[in-house]
Amino acid sequence: MFQSRSWHIPQLILGVVVLVALGACGAKPVPQEMEPGDSIVFGHIDMSDAPVKLDGLWIRQFSPPSKKPFYSAGIKKGTFFNWYMDPGAYAVSHFSGTSFGGTRYRFNIPRQLTSMRIEIKEPGIYYLGAYRFKNIKTGIFEPDQFDLEPVGHPTEKEALEKLLKLVKGTSVEGKLQQRLKELP
Repeated sequence: MFQSRSWHIPQLILGVVVLVALGACGAKPVPQEMEPGDSIVFGHIDMSDAPVKLDGLWIRQFSPPSKKPFYSAGIKKGTFFNWYMDPGAYAVSHFSGTSFGGTRYRFNIPRQLTSMRIEIKEPGIYYLGAYRFKNIKTGIFEPDQFDLEPVGHPTEKEALEKLLKLVKGTSVEGKLQQRLKELP
């Protein structure tokens, strides 16, 4: 169980500025040419029980040390992805969304959630799994909490098929198609 935070207008403006800055170094919906050592990392969070839709997700690099340890992920209907991950140890740090009224929510993931961690030793395609956001009401004067429950859908294959629509004619398309052939 984890706590969520809601932000208001001043924090929302700051959040937008940070998103734009982080987005410049993170995943792009239509990827540029991948380097030979790059890996693809992706997963899915079903936000149907959340107060918002998933519109931001950040992956933190723990090793090797980096001056820019955060990578933003692209989002496509709950499926998150980054095409340019170097070898190292990573964990999903937090994810976010904005409500219809403009309130920004940030959901921090504790380091002990091992299912959202990954170690990239060799270039490849890494699926972090599918999860369902579960909102947990705690009381009138306390912030709500949340949990991420592992779920079976979308499967790795279903998520890859969704991502293939974004990468037609790019260096990523062949890699994703090859991975699809390897799956049952």
